[in-house]
Amino acid sequence: MDMVMILRRFIHAERAGLWEEHLAEVERMLPYLVAAGHYKYVSCLPHCLEAMRSLTTLAPNICREFKDGKFTVHQTEGRFNGVWTDMALEKTYNRDAKTKLFTGISQQPAAMEKYLKALPVLTAVSEQTKAMAHLDADDTKHHEDKDSQGAKEAEGATSADLICTREKGLEALAAARRTDSDKVTQIKRSTFAAKPKKSMSMAFKAKKVYEEESAVVRNLYFVQDLEEDRKVEVFGHEWTSCPASLFEPDLSLDQSYAMRKGNKPDYLAAIKTALGSSRGEVDKLLPSEKPVAMVVDAMAFIQRYQHLGSSTFHELQGKYLRQLLGNLPDKCYCIHFVGDRYDFSPAESLKGEERE
Repeated sequence: MDMVMILRRFIHAERAGLWEEHLAEVERMLPYLVAAGHYKYVSCLPHCLEAMRSLTTLAPNICREFKDGKFTVHQTEGRFNGVWTDMALEKTYNRDAKTKLFTGISQQPAAMEKYLKALPVLTAVSEQTKAMAHLDADDTKHHEDKDSQGAKEAEGATSADLICTREKGLEALAAARRTDSDKVTQIKRSTFAAKPKKSMSMAFKAKKVYEEESAVVRNLYFVQDLEEDRKVEVFGHEWTSCPASLFEPDLSLDQSYAMRKGNKPDYLAAIKTALGSSRGEVDKLLPSEKPVAMVVDAMAFIQRYQHLGSSTFHELQGKYLRQLLGNLPDKCYCIHFVGDRYDFSPAESLKGEERE
């Protein structure tokens, strides 16, 4: 429970931008990191903590910014959604830089400076290219997952080992202080067993390749006698067994793919991009001299106003309508009340298919 609560408080401090709480939880982690054998963290965290607690005198301006919550990264607007810098970098610049972008590049300072300055642009091009080809990787995975410390551990820890983990870590840290050692003595003990990976057999892989290739051959056979303009039309569509625009790979499922889900935040982001600097966020809708349309997120509207003291759906319907009309800006000629619908055909909406 102690370990779980440390993680819980640490995540809260990161998301809410609480600097002092962040440092306190990092310090509480140290004994467990020592006992678990995460020596790379142990070798740098004490120095990091000492430097961060010296910011008040060494760099007061930075210290004030950090105390205002600016030590975490917000990848989207809003509150309580900060993530630690390492996670933000692994999902953006580092993800490609540690795989392809830096392959074979010299370690000379001049060369590194040139490529580091170009890295944001290179990363953006790489991400957009993969998105265009529907090759988006799982953003939630850390680049070290495949070779993590936990995966190298062969045996699982016993309950007795876990109970005294903190004490063992504190003893090792105290010993390093007494001897004024630069390194903490390694604790030779096992931690958590690695989770077995699910892998496909060679026969199953061969079967999938055959199915994909045979599907293409069949299509070619049927289109060979078509007119030229019809061939152009046919080749304008995806030929995979599950179109990448509608489905994405998921090896955990029997059919090895899952339907892509729509995302209203993507729609909102597109609207914001299209409006650019003319967009603004206000508490009350502004008057307009031109005809305007109002777009309302149905679920956000319902969550904000709840039941409005209604006892029946009929009463609630009337109150919702009055609330909507009361929020209308001047010269509003229509309201788009955007919600989920399940009464469309599959050709028009994914909702019914997803629900089924």
